[in-house]
This record gives sequence, C-alpha cells and structure tokens, in this order.
Amino acid sequence: MYVDWVTKELENNEEKRKKKKKGQLNGDGLPKLLTGDEFYNQVVDHHKSIAEQDAARKARQKQRDERNELLVAWREEEAACQECNKALRNTYHEELQLWELERDQAKAENRRPHWAKPKCRKLERPAPKPVLGSADTEEVGENNDNGENEEDARSDDD
Repeated sequence: MYVDWVTKELENNEEKRKKKKKGQLNGDGLPKLLTGDEFYNQVVDHHKSIAEQDAARKARQKQRDERNELLVAWREEEAACQECNKALRNTYHEELQLWELERDQAKAENRRPHWAKPKCRKLERPAPKPVLGSADTEEVGENNDNGENEEDARSDDD
C-alpha cells in the first residue's frame, strides 16, 4: 500500500512539474533530437497552445472593452438620475421651509396652516449596473412555469 501511495505521489508531482514548464520545449534538461517526430509534435502543440492563449486573451480584452463601453453609458445615466433626484430633494426642502414658515405663522395666529405638510416625491431609481449577457436573462421573465405567456394565463383565468 505504501509503495502504491508513493508512486502515485511521484506521478502527481511529475505531472505538476510538466504543467509548470509547459512554456518551455526543452525544459527537462535532457538532450533532444531536433528533427525527431516527438520534438516536432511538441513544437506543434506548443504553437497551438500559444495561439489558444492569444485568442483567449483577445476575447477577454474584447469583453472588457464592451463592458467598459456599457459602464460609460451607465455612469452617464447614473449621473443624470442623481442630478434629477438632487433637484427633487432641493424642491422638497424649499417647499418644506415655506410650509414651516406658514405653520409658525398659523401657530402664532392660533389657526391651522392653509396647506398640508409637503411630502417628498418618489425619487428615480437608478438603473442596475450592466452585466454582460443580460439579454439572455430578460427573456426568462416573459414566460411563466407552464411555458405560456402571462397574457394567455390571465385570459384562461377569466
């Protein structure tokens, strides 16, 4: 049992070393026949892995650029929403100050104020932060569990 366990550990360690030295063709220190089929296949595999890594890097960069473009537009919308909410709050505070003045005057004259205390209007909710692939999630909410449209389900209930 011990020998089996040790051999498995050695094999695992060797595989880990091979994975670490994947970028090197001649990394094991042994001489190679540069015209041999085995070395040629290693070179071909090495070129394929480099091409795959470059393609993956370019795909990630493209996704990053798309997300940055979405975020720029989202930040502009967010800033506009915040400005609108700020304006709503300012008008509320102005109306509240006027009401407080009216209330104080009415108290001094032993009467009720002419108008009710103002309430802050509903503020705009900010748009959710964009996530790549969000177009797929929008379609899910359109159908109910039976696969029917919500309108069809409502007409059946009537």
